[in-house]
Amino acid sequence: MFAGKSGPAWPRSRWVGLGSVFAALSLLGLAFQNCAPPPLPTANETENASLTPGDTAFRLPTDSGSQSTSGTAVSCSLSTNMTSVAVNATVRTTVTATGTVPTGSRVVWFGTKRLAGTGFDVTVTDEAGDLVTSTFVNDFPNGGKQAGTYTRWVQVRDPNGRTLCQTNSVSVTFQGQGCILQTPYPRVRAGQMFTFNIYYATTDGNPPTGAKLFWNGSTNGITVAEHPYGQTNLKKWEGLTAPKDIATYIRNLRILNADDSEFCRTNNVKYFIDP
Repeated sequence: MFAGKSGPAWPRSRWVGLGSVFAALSLLGLAFQNCAPPPLPTANETENASLTPGDTAFRLPTDSGSQSTSGTAVSCSLSTNMTSVAVNATVRTTVTATGTVPTGSRVVWFGTKRLAGTGFDVTVTDEAGDLVTSTFVNDFPNGGKQAGTYTRWVQVRDPNGRTLCQTNSVSVTFQGQGCILQTPYPRVRAGQMFTFNIYYATTDGNPPTGAKLFWNGSTNGITVAEHPYGQTNLKKWEGLTAPKDIATYIRNLRILNADDSEFCRTNNVKYFIDP
């Protein structure tokens, strides 16, 4: 699970995972990964965790100061064509920017995921950035394995990574089967315990009978091969960290039924093991 172990952020991993960000719905698990799809979106950008959706204070100034890219303020908005997405349906999201958007600017997703019955939101991380002009359109398919209510907002950033504008927030509910990966302490020091909680959209909140869990993600930005969950408690994973585990991680879980069919895929979670 950690650095020294072997093994392998809406439905693109962006909505859901923003999943895996949606190709994860082929990749979202982890953007609306980790709302989710590429697989939906997944993992958090900790340094931006305190941003408020739609807060224009995060725009660059309109003067010619060092933080201004063009002397023209940029504003942006996020919209969607539906708020409830049936299994096998696709939701379309549109980011519209006004003002001068420099060539090479990117869209970065932020948001949360809520699973029915849990009563709380989990911050998801989608670290993928998409090139944007004045209008950016993205389609997030609901494969039925990343159910939940995703709230997403977007920042448009210039080629140097500076925020030009931040949109309003939009909430969309994906129908189907779902699960959530959450950690109460995303940053711990080597030698401390690290904990994951796993929640399931089942009648009793338990994993399906005979469930098999597998980790996916990256360590220090390098993708790791899929590897077994490695513990018997399928609702809470705990491990003692060590100096060899010091790194930055993004992880999501793929959860299978006893017959190896996929039950669900969680959002991505970004966490840090520090010296």
